[in-house]
Amino acid sequence: MPNQLTDNKCPCCQSTEIEGHSFDAEGGSKVGQEMYCTDCGSEWYDTYKLADQAIVANNSDEEQHRLNVLDLARCNGLHVDGETEIQDDAILSEGEDNGAYLQAWVWVDFAGTDLDKEAAPEPTSPWREDGTLRNPGR
Repeated sequence: MPNQLTDNKCPCCQSTEIEGHSFDAEGGSKVGQEMYCTDCGSEWYDTYKLADQAIVANNSDEEQHRLNVLDLARCNGLHVDGETEIQDDAILSEGEDNGAYLQAWVWVDFAGTDLDKEAAPEPTSPWREDGTLRNPGR
């Protein structure tokens, strides 16, 4: 009967002073590893099962084309840090014309506008310091 699983501990003495050797593929969804406890000298074999998958790269023809367009945009100076930025996962929209739209972030400067975050706040009183009304027409 197999020993009860322990989290990164020797199944015999419960020590965390363990070492693992190289991994061995046992098929499509299993990997194994010879283990050794440096405290008690026990040896055992850990088996790992695939629990989840995540795509980290998709080099299909369509994805490669999108990456080529992304590189072209960056090489042509369309990506300017702090002004127009193109992320690695930018969406591409391409039709029959000789070009494409590529999703990008464009910086919009608020300075000197009603949206200015650094401008002095509007006074809350309708009266000026000299006692006159700020906006008499309102």
